[in-house]
Amino acid sequence: MLQSQRRASYELGLLAEEVVVKYISNAGYIILARRYKTKYGEIDIIAANDDELLFLEVKGRKKAPDLDSIINPTNLQRHRDAISCFLASNQGYENMICRLDLVIVCQGKVVAHVRNIG
Repeated sequence: MLQSQRRASYELGLLAEEVVVKYISNAGYIILARRYKTKYGEIDIIAANDDELLFLEVKGRKKAPDLDSIINPTNLQRHRDAISCFLASNQGYENMICRLDLVIVCQGKVVAHVRNIG
């Protein structure tokens, strides 16, 4: 991938995350972390309300993708491991419902929010 293509993809991802932050905040969640890094990978957004802790994988696309092509078993396991790291490092969330969601943004809008993907 060329440097300019890589930069464009990175910027598309940042814009998609901004859209999702607004979307999830409007749904009553508080953003706890963005781009939370672990040795297993990165969690794009972590948000919570009174009883749920959301771990959001954000995908920005130029056109609506095939959902099956986005998340695979290896990717899911990395997310689960990253979530375990977050929970081990951040006490107080053990009684909350934890959920891994996939949110797809296309042309500045949330086009899919797949709940509980893993």
